[in-house]
Amino acid sequence: MRHWLNKNTKYLFTVPTVTFVVICMAYPLLYAAYMSLHEWRMSAVKAPEFIGLQNFITLLQDDRVLHSIWFTFSYFFVTVALEAVFGVLIAVMLSKIKRRQSLIRTGFIFPMVATPIAMGYVWRMMYDPAIGLFNSALRAMGLPVSTFLTNKDTVFSALAVMEVWHGTPLIILIVLAGLAGMNSDYYESAKVDGANGVQVFFRITLPLLMPTITMGIMLRGIDVLKLYDLIFATTAGGPNQASENLNLLVYTYAFDYLDMGKACALMLIFFTIVLVFAGICIICRRKLERRLG
Repeated sequence: MRHWLNKNTKYLFTVPTVTFVVICMAYPLLYAAYMSLHEWRMSAVKAPEFIGLQNFITLLQDDRVLHSIWFTFSYFFVTVALEAVFGVLIAVMLSKIKRRQSLIRTGFIFPMVATPIAMGYVWRMMYDPAIGLFNSALRAMGLPVSTFLTNKDTVFSALAVMEVWHGTPLIILIVLAGLAGMNSDYYESAKVDGANGVQVFFRITLPLLMPTITMGIMLRGIDVLKLYDLIFATTAGGPNQASENLNLLVYTYAFDYLDMGKACALMLIFFTIVLVFAGICIICRRKLERRLG
C-alpha cells in the first residue's frame, strides 16, 4: 500500500479538483446538451420531448437570435480592440513614471473592483437625459441633449464606453507585468544604435509584448463575450432588443419564456463561440512565444 501511494501521489492530489470540475462543470454541460435536443417548458406538466436538432435550426433562423449574435460580436471586436490599444499605451506611459507609480496603479485598478451591477446603475444615472452628468455638460456647451441608452443609434457607443472604462485596467496591469520582466539589454542596444522612441516601441516593445497582450485580449474577450450584468443594469437589452447580447437572450428564453430546450441550445452555441475564441488565442500565444524564443 505504501509503495502504491508513493507511486500514485500525483494522481491522488488531483482527485478533489477533478471531482469538483466533473460535478460543477462537466455534468451541467452534459445535461444542457441533453436538454438542447428536447422541447420542454418549465411551466408544462409533460416530460421533455426529444426533437433532435430542431431547437438549433429554429434559433439560427430567428432574426432576434441573429441580431444578438451580431451585437455580441460587434461589441466584442470594438471594445476589446479599444481596450488593447488604450491598455498598451497607458501601460507604456506608466512604466516610464518612477515616482508614486503604486498610487497611480491603484487609481487605474478602481474600475475593476467596482461591482458591475452598481457600476451599471451609476453609468445609467450619468447617461440620464434629465439629471445625467453627460447631458449637463452638453447643456453647458449649448448642445442638444442626447438619450444615450434609449436611442438605437447611440446605445451601442454608450455601452462600449462603459465596457472600455471597466476593462482597460486589466490590460494595463497585464502589460505592466510584461514590461517589468522585459530584458533591458534590447533597449540599451537600440539606444546605442540611435533608435528613437517610436522605433523602439514598434520594433522592440510591441513585438516582445505580443504574447502578454494576447493573453490579456483572451481574458478580456471572454469577459466581454459573457457580459451580462453591465448591460442588464443599464438597458436590459433595450431599446427594442437593440443591445441584447447572447447572454441576455439565454436568460430571456430560460426565465421569461421558460423554454429550457431553446435556452440550453442557445447556451451551447454561446459556449462553442467562447471555446473557439479561447483556443485561437492560446494557439496564437504559443506561436508568438516560439517565435520570440
